[in-house]
Amino acid sequence: MTKETSIFNLIGIGYCDNNPQYPSFEVRKDTVGCFSSLAKAEQTMKEVADRACKKFFGFLINEHVVDKPAFCSAKSRRSYLPDGSFLDETIASEVYDAAQSLETFHGRPADKIRFSAGDLVEVMDGDKVSLETVYQVPPTIEEVKSRIRFASDYTDDCYTTIPVECSFGHKYPEGVFVFPLRFPVSNMLREKLRKMYLNYATEKDDVAIVEMSKKCNFLGVFTYTVETI
Repeated sequence: MTKETSIFNLIGIGYCDNNPQYPSFEVRKDTVGCFSSLAKAEQTMKEVADRACKKFFGFLINEHVVDKPAFCSAKSRRSYLPDGSFLDETIASEVYDAAQSLETFHGRPADKIRFSAGDLVEVMDGDKVSLETVYQVPPTIEEVKSRIRFASDYTDDCYTTIPVECSFGHKYPEGVFVFPLRFPVSNMLREKLRKMYLNYATEKDDVAIVEMSKKCNFLGVFTYTVETI
């Protein structure tokens, strides 16, 4: 059996506006280069970040299998902060194997779940970044094991979030597209998110979340501070 060869596509995510602010702002993605190893991609990323950290929202490194049609799918994805520091990575591949099956997602280790319910975060969806509240975190290994006759794949490795600008209530972003806050959040936006969060939990009849939301300050679990762009 021929061993698969991967390439690692380094993508720089830049701001489209000199004054990005919440509740949402636009970003652009530019390919910095393709590399034969993750280490080479990360080395180049850090060199770029050292020269122009303020220009970037962050970075992505997507792993693709050579000579295999993948369309928009990746074998792995990793996200990084503007200074090149590691943020998150996918656990299960998005690429079908020879039997046309997806890799099983066995759950996310608890120490790799970076946010908690009620945290304010940034979610990148395409070329837009929006302020959102975490409603539910990805399932842990223990939670997936407890499921009966339920096959999981990469699509289950996601957060449930409630955006401040959304008509359908919630979204399911993968962890690599969920970033910590970096800009101030007004009291008005914070209160709007709190009410949306509470309303959504009430509709779901989630008593535990409703009670938690009454006590939550709706703060970012940690904040990446950005200087003047």
